[in-house]
Amino acid sequence: MTDMLTAVRSQIPQSCLAQSIRGQGCRVSLAGVPANRLIIDFDKRGSPLPINATRCDYLLLGVTDDGSNLVAPVELKSGEFDFVAVQRQLQAG
Repeated sequence: MTDMLTAVRSQIPQSCLAQSIRGQGCRVSLAGVPANRLIIDFDKRGSPLPINATRCDYLLLGVTDDGSNLVAPVELKSGEFDFVAVQRQLQAG
């Protein structure tokens, strides 16, 4: 695990770490995502963000083979996709 992932991992409760990204009838493929990664589920008990805060569902952190850091907020929505609502949610905070 890299310094960035180790530092983040030390601040996140085990209960908030996930192996996959799924919910609300959706599943995100992790094909092509670096194996050296952390997935933080902000909906889990112990989340560093308040449950009533505007936030994304997951945060995907990874380190590529060339050492670049990958940070990707992930918002899951069921039914029809409303980009404007998701954009507002990801920008609030």
